[in-house]
Amino acid sequence: MRNAELAPNLTTAEPTSTKEVVGYERLRRARVERVVEQGNRTGGWKALPVLARVPRDVIMSIALRHASRAGQDPSRWIYEHHIDWDECVAV
Repeated sequence: MRNAELAPNLTTAEPTSTKEVVGYERLRRARVERVVEQGNRTGGWKALPVLARVPRDVIMSIALRHASRAGQDPSRWIYEHHIDWDECVAV
């Protein structure tokens, strides 16, 4: 089944088969778990007190700017993800 056929089927009230839903979950689970893990790892930094946020923001700004210039953005895998809608997938 093509990705383009699978996705719309999963958004209907009743998918054609449980097999398709289970297959979709199997295909997506590893990436979704990795995204959640990344969010948990970086989320705690958002609740720091003011005195800790200032040095964090300065250091992260410099580090991310440098990583971006070097083409080594550690979050690149998240926002450069691509789904080939015409690819056939086994569900």
